Amino acid sequence: MNGQVSANAPVRVGETEYQDPVAYDFATPSHIALAGATRSGKSALAYWLLGQLAAMPWVRIVGSDVSSLLLHPFAGDPLVALGQDDLDAHARALEGVEKLMRDRLDRLLAERRDKIDEFTVACPLVVVVIEEFPSLLELAKTLDASTSPRGRLEARLRSVFLRLVTQSAKCGIRVLVIAQRMDASILQGVARANIETRFLLRSDAAGIEMMIPDLDDRQRAFLARARPGVGFMTAPCVPPTLFRGVAVSYRQYLDQLEACAALSSASLPMTDP
Repeated sequence: MNGQVSANAPVRVGETEYQDPVAYDFATPSHIALAGATRSGKSALAYWLLGQLAAMPWVRIVGSDVSSLLLHPFAGDPLVALGQDDLDAHARALEGVEKLMRDRLDRLLAERRDKIDEFTVACPLVVVVIEEFPSLLELAKTLDASTSPRGRLEARLRSVFLRLVTQSAKCGIRVLVIAQRMDASILQGVARANIETRFLLRSDAAGIEMMIPDLDDRQRAFLARARPGVGFMTAPCVPPTLFRGVAVSYRQYLDQLEACAALSSASLPMTDP
């Protein structure tokens, strides 16, 4: 397993209305946004995508999860932060990913290369999941307001997020940010330009405009009332594509991860600096 090398991390997203497969390669040099209203199937899609990634020995899943559910199976990784008891841990986890990015960048410079495009257990594709990022920012803002002297946690989180989405793709790192609705404070400017891959399930008009403004009026009306698990995907050089995802329960997600050889390999010592 440790000798496996891959330039790809393909996952099945679902299928089209004509039952053709819809797939996405997480090795694509793009960060990813996933959004959808309550009961739109957003969580099931996240379970489905991460379950497939976890089965790849050359993928490492880390990140921040204020819900404690999505990333709970990866809790042993030092770059995973869970829950709301220690919000500073979320900033530290993301700053740890940034340190990994800096170390990899130094390695690229030393090796006279401009990107990492092959992945192994020793140097995996790192998928940084940020679950319900707007909620994390709001919680940090509330904590800052109650801290004396005034805290700076929200600013730290926004700053490290921006640095990751603008600088880490070349270092074999992909950010997957998840929210019920992406607001302009997250998906704007240079961040927007680097988060080119977007999965959008049922959403209101403002959410659709923020995520996939290229949808026509008919597509927007459809998405506003879409069934759970049905949405649009867009990615670099890929026009908006309608898909129906796979309904995966949380129990099925946990069962799948427990069965993954990748889950056990995630606890092996990493040779990444």
